[in-house]
Parts: sequence; C-alpha cells; structure tokens
Amino acid sequence: MSWIPWVLGLAGAGYVYKKKPEWLPKAIRPAAADKRIAALSAVKATSVPTPASTAGMDPNMATAEVAAANGLLSGGTDASAMYQMASDYSEKGYVRTSEALIAKADAITAAQKHGADDAALLAQMNAATTAGEAGSAMGPHVPGTSVT
Repeated sequence: MSWIPWVLGLAGAGYVYKKKPEWLPKAIRPAAADKRIAALSAVKATSVPTPASTAGMDPNMATAEVAAANGLLSGGTDASAMYQMASDYSEKGYVRTSEALIAKADAITAAQKHGADDAALLAQMNAATTAGEAGSAMGPHVPGTSVT
C-alpha cells in the first residue's frame, strides 16, 4: 500500500482540526473551537443590518452617518474603528447606534481572540446580511395580526 494516501489523509485531518473544527463531532472537537464557534455566532448576530440602508437606529441621523454605521456593522472587521465610531456617535447622542457598534466590536474582538481570521468573520457577516435581506423581503409584522 502506498504512503501517499496516508500523508494526504493526515494533512487533511490536521487542516480540519485546526481550520474547520466545526466539522468534527463535538466529542473530538478541541475545546477552543467551541469558544471560536460561539464567538463567530455572536459576530453573525451583531452583523444583521438595520431594516434599510437609509434607516438609522437613532432618529435624526444624517444619511452619511447611517451609511457609515451600516457599512461597519455589515462588513467591518476592524474593532478599533468601530469603537472610535461608537465614541463619536455617543457624543452626538446616537445611543442605540453606538451600542450596536460596541456590541459588534466586542464580538469581533472575542472571535479574533479565539482564532478566527478575517475570512471567517466575513463569512459570518455575509450570512447575516443574506439572512437579513431574506427576512426583510417578507415585510413587517403588524402587531395584533397573526402570521400564518
């Protein structure tokens, strides 16, 4: 029997163990991978865009401010830029937007601490954006009516 399939199999197992541990059964998954998976799901949760690209989280936001905040929330990977924008928006009185930016920056920092790279972060953000677009296509729910 040739040694090449064994070497390729071991290399593939090492790649999955290091880079794609979510593919492994929970019993043999490394403990750090669970933390990374949880941190990446937090990135996805904080990346859901606001209802529209022109609708801000706080009233009286300028269109440019809304676009800048939504750009960082939906695709930014630099936590320090998010913290800075949150500080600037907090001074302007945009409390909900600054809280959303801080939550996103905290999620990114935690994911990077547990070994997530920019590609993994962007994949989670794209998944959140796609899910947000699919959900907004259904239209708003009117309170007092049933959804069937």
